[in-house]
Amino acid sequence: MSSAFRVSSLSLALSLSLICSVFSLAQSSSSPPTGASSPAESGLRAVVEKYFALYAGKDLDGFLRLWSAQSPELEARRKETRELFEKSERIELRGLTIRAVKVDGDQALVRVEVDARVTEAGTGKEKAGYGKTLRTLECVKEEGRWKVRGEASTYDEIGAALVAAKSDQELAALLAEEKEFATAELARALINQGARLYSQGEHTRAMAIFRLAQSVAEKIGARAEIARATQSIGNVHMSQGDYAQALERYRQGLAIYEALGDKAGIAGVLNNFGRVHASQGDYPQALDYFQKSLAIREALGNQAGVATALNGIGIVHDSQGDHAQALEYYQRSLKISEEIRDEVGISRSLNNIGLVECLLGDYARALGYFQRSLLMAESLGDKTSIPGRLVNIGLVHDKQGSYEQALEYYQKSLALFESFGDKFGIARALSNIGGVHTDQGNHPQALECYQKSLALRESMGDKYGVAEAIFNLGLVRSRQGDLA
Repeated sequence: MSSAFRVSSLSLALSLSLICSVFSLAQSSSSPPTGASSPAESGLRAVVEKYFALYAGKDLDGFLRLWSAQSPELEARRKETRELFEKSERIELRGLTIRAVKVDGDQALVRVEVDARVTEAGTGKEKAGYGKTLRTLECVKEEGRWKVRGEASTYDEIGAALVAAKSDQELAALLAEEKEFATAELARALINQGARLYSQGEHTRAMAIFRLAQSVAEKIGARAEIARATQSIGNVHMSQGDYAQALERYRQGLAIYEALGDKAGIAGVLNNFGRVHASQGDYPQALDYFQKSLAIREALGNQAGVATALNGIGIVHDSQGDHAQALEYYQRSLKISEEIRDEVGISRSLNNIGLVECLLGDYARALGYFQRSLLMAESLGDKTSIPGRLVNIGLVHDKQGSYEQALEYYQKSLALFESFGDKFGIARALSNIGGVHTDQGNHPQALECYQKSLALRESMGDKYGVAEAIFNLGLVRSRQGDLA
């Protein structure tokens, strides 16, 4: 069929190295409040003290009864708490200080300082990630009783409030109010908030939060957090097709990581350098960066990072037409992701394996991989990956001559790419929509799509994409009889 002779844009799943810190749930013994308290505050203090006492006693049923049945966190909390209790020999509580109680009608926030030690069952070793931490409990009054609706790091709580600020004035006021918490932990919490927004496709908001995190880190001289925020800003530029800015931010981040001797940070930036060069069609340079990143991650034992680098190497081979070699790397990556239960990594590898199957002409297998990958991305809330999966499902229908179905998937992906400001994705979707119009004989529409795609490719310095667009434009003009 005619579509075999035009160039279609595939959506390979390359992973940016995002920086996310995980705050462990802390538990503690209690200390009595000082000074006079309102009835509401006294009731909240009693609930919080009971909350941590039941947690320390590994009383799962009692602990969960303190949670609101309406809490969106309840099921996840039930699962992780049960797992912790089963794998812990004991939880030793060394101190609980209630630092602040804020009541607003039937809602309240309680900040606590907790010191705890968790001993692993079997090994008798102290579990990492516990100790003295700051936590915030979100409480709600139900039928006259206070219940826990949510629990998080105090730094995450403050970070969420900063993210929600509606003006620069409100933001400045919040920062002034919480100045004692202007620490590296707050910068990391803000980076986490930005990363969540980024994964949801809210790139403009993510950029603002990453810049705020960078500002907080710079004021206190937290160099590791400056590097992570800078790298994250580069990721947004990368997703928006601004490769020059992305590379500049990555260079800045790399310089700090190297000065700190942070090998994990260095590996992450090298992976992102590889992604930029792969997107620009500079495959030898991309391969060099991916291989350097892989070597560091293997030495560190970072399995998730190894899987990411393997995918990157596979994409380079795929883009150069060596599909058998690419498939080998994708399958190695998938195996590792499955072993460590990295669902994002699994989804990425399934997508890329599907592309190899599609290129080899096994459309049924390709569609199966793409659909599995799409379902995982949707269930994970990984919104930025969804349009790429839609492009690939459309490609299968396109290759089989089901143009209306292909066009439907391409247009859905285009709308999402546009909402994210993803120039590279927009160019891919436009190219494939142009291809459908070409095969249907709608030459004016095809030319319009290819010309828009070409302009975007040129603005990004995407050499391969420019060549693809010029080829497709020439194909349409030749079919119109314009051979000049």
